[in-house]
Amino acid sequence: MIQKLLEFIKSHPQLVVAQDFELACQKTKIKKQQYLDGQPGIQSFDEGWWVQLKVLHRNKAGIAIGSALSENTLDRLVGEALLSAERSTRDPWFRFPVWSTRKEETIVSEAQTPSEGFWDSSWLLLEANRLPFQEWYEWSEIETVLYRRSEKLQKTYRRGAAHQQWSLGRCHESFWGEENREKRIRQLQKAAVCLENAAQWDLPRPSVFSISGKAMSPILQKVSSWFHADAIQGKKSPLSGVEENAPIMSTGVTLSDDGSQIPSFLSGPFDLDGISEQRTPLVKEGQFKGALYDAYSGGIDNRRSTGNRVRDFLDLEPKLRAKAMCLEPGSVSPEVFWKEMKNGFAISGWSRLEICSNRQLEGDAFGWKVEDGSFVGAFRIEGIKWDLMDLMNRIVGVASDSQKHGLSISPTVFLKGTV
Repeated sequence: MIQKLLEFIKSHPQLVVAQDFELACQKTKIKKQQYLDGQPGIQSFDEGWWVQLKVLHRNKAGIAIGSALSENTLDRLVGEALLSAERSTRDPWFRFPVWSTRKEETIVSEAQTPSEGFWDSSWLLLEANRLPFQEWYEWSEIETVLYRRSEKLQKTYRRGAAHQQWSLGRCHESFWGEENREKRIRQLQKAAVCLENAAQWDLPRPSVFSISGKAMSPILQKVSSWFHADAIQGKKSPLSGVEENAPIMSTGVTLSDDGSQIPSFLSGPFDLDGISEQRTPLVKEGQFKGALYDAYSGGIDNRRSTGNRVRDFLDLEPKLRAKAMCLEPGSVSPEVFWKEMKNGFAISGWSRLEICSNRQLEGDAFGWKVEDGSFVGAFRIEGIKWDLMDLMNRIVGVASDSQKHGLSISPTVFLKGTV
């Protein structure tokens, strides 16, 4: 079906007059299975199409987007793209990025079906559980095709992506991939028991604390938006005006964006500009190393795209965004850190979390009181308010226990300063 679509667009008579055009098409299939306390619940299967046509006509750019593949809708897509170009003004930053010199690039992921047992409930992995347990398992198949007339090149890839999500009592877990299910269930149950038994912290707030990799995940997701080149250019990022190699975080922080580390709906061998997936250094030992670019924002700063123009299943238009934020781990376990730190508070997760602005976080955390390097009781601390830039500068240690959570990879981090 995609090939028929390509042939229809490539031979469309209205596009003869265009200087160049590029067609992007994605076909997605998503299967979901829900369980409640081990009993099968809702099943669903969705299939969708997304098509984007970019044209360069009379030195002006035009774009049109659709989600249907009939000849009438494709005709309208071509007409709307050309009309968009005619009505636009010349944009000095628009350009079609140069692709590979190969005639064709087709990449198929190794596994196109989920592993054996992926759809099974994890209810039996819980130990003496009395809390409500909900499970969602999702398998996505994504096929992406890009074609540009001037390149005379078609780029194609097909891949599968597994997503698992659990809710045990008031604790939640979400990650992309299929590995370590049993270990993650154990961790989730431990966190749920901690939250259910956590007492209110009535002591003076500790000045030494740790944040688990899971609790760091939403923080890293917010921090990732600081590195979007369009946000920096629009002065909507804390990094606007910051020079390369300037210190912006603790010297213990080394951050990169690397979609190959998490097989999500955002990952793939190239983005929707056709730029190859890559690891992009953002912060090295606390110093700012660079931003995330797509072809357009890269043109403005005269920088190469970092391959970060991607599309969520629910988005109509692609966006510049991080694929997977990776905080580089250290070489020491959390237990060794706590033996040195002695006393403090170990944050396991959030019972409430609101990131109120570009930098402000408010929430209620739960975890363990630490005395003389040992966990001695479950507690919760409510009404936490942090400036995220300040938080990233208070990190004094990064542990070795990296794990994937959501769209980030983070170990436990240790901080000084009042919780």
